[in-house]
Amino acid sequence: MKHLPELLDYSFYFQHIPKVGGSSIFHQLPSEYNSKYYRTKHFDAALKPLYNDRQYTRIIKDHIGLDDAVKVGLLSREELESKEIIVLWRDPVDRFVSTCNHFGLDPQAMMDRIKYPEKDGEYYRVLGRYAFYSTASDLVKVDGKRVKTTDIRLDQYDKVIEVFAKHDVKIKNLGPSKEPKKYSVNDLTDYHRKFIRINYAEDVEFFNSLK
Repeated sequence: MKHLPELLDYSFYFQHIPKVGGSSIFHQLPSEYNSKYYRTKHFDAALKPLYNDRQYTRIIKDHIGLDDAVKVGLLSREELESKEIIVLWRDPVDRFVSTCNHFGLDPQAMMDRIKYPEKDGEYYRVLGRYAFYSTASDLVKVDGKRVKTTDIRLDQYDKVIEVFAKHDVKIKNLGPSKEPKKYSVNDLTDYHRKFIRINYAEDVEFFNSLK
């Protein structure tokens, strides 16, 4: 099977959970790292048998979950053990609202999109598109089981800086975005909040356990 191109090796892998500060980190990672693990590439025909029920044409390399990262050859199973898998976590309520702003959908429409993601025209064409609607917990599983990861809350700036520094990567300028947003947590109804608690139950429990 043809795998994605090999470039420089790195001792870490940043599992980018969409709408959890990934873009801020991305702009500060080494360019060689980003060439290997970020951006979009054409979907390799050799991978089609693994996804014969999908019409994928592209891969968003930085959005796919760990399970797909192994399938497409971005990571080996050995690297899941040898590399430090770094994951940032965000309050699921805040992540949901950020996704609303990303897609320009009000909370009700976003909730409907999560329930029926095929309404997104790119959902079946771009591998990794699902990550916007997926739970963070599912993105860090391989064969249905959680992988050992280094887990940091998005607002724990000192810890984020420290963990990347161990890999000689300097991270700075972290903090909440100052750009005005159309939707905020104040736009959520009790029904929306209940949906988030249920749909992202594993994320809610795990986020609340992080200190």
